[in-house]
Amino acid sequence: MTKIPNTSKHQVKQRILPSRLPHRSCAANYATFAVAVALGALCIVLFYLSHFFNVLNIEQLALRADAITNGRYYQLVTAHFIHTNSWHLLLNMGGLAITYLLFYEHLRLVRTLFAIAFCTVGLSICLLAFTDITWYAGLSGTLHGLFTFALVFDLQSRRVSSYALAGIGLAKLFYEQMGGSTADTAALIDVNVAVDGHLYGAICGFIAGLIISASVSIQTNQFNRRK
Repeated sequence: MTKIPNTSKHQVKQRILPSRLPHRSCAANYATFAVAVALGALCIVLFYLSHFFNVLNIEQLALRADAITNGRYYQLVTAHFIHTNSWHLLLNMGGLAITYLLFYEHLRLVRTLFAIAFCTVGLSICLLAFTDITWYAGLSGTLHGLFTFALVFDLQSRRVSSYALAGIGLAKLFYEQMGGSTADTAALIDVNVAVDGHLYGAICGFIAGLIISASVSIQTNQFNRRK
């Protein structure tokens, strides 16, 4: 007679419903958290330096249509970390916190730094090349990119929650592109909502996610062949 192992209900539940979060070292979790905190701190410091201490001029840091022709290449980066007023800053800090809480399992140090850099510069280039936007500032486009970047990995788990988040994200972008009202938000942040920034940010994040995902897949295949 085969002996049935004595398995507790808790153990059975763990096998049937595996945890959403993979096991990661404390160092990896702290590194991810540090990146999110550093990103938020950068935006807050630049906000105070430009709005309260008048050390920085927001007009010089924002992305302008003539940035490239006038040699202001730094605006490709700086524009994403400055904000028009406190509401603009708070909304994006909230978006950063939500993105981190939803996807910190996927936002590992190196890939997150790559995603931020790729989305920041890529979004600026897209705005200058494919839109008629003459002035842009704020982290929201990069946040849309970071959200989509992490979602690429989250979808690989095929969880219902992953598909729900993807659906919500697509619905938001579609609503904005179809002319959905953003007047209330524009009045709150003292600038028109750059919906194209959200769209191109999401596209850049998706491309960055595919690049990292393909790189991981190639490295895994090479490792398996060496066995």
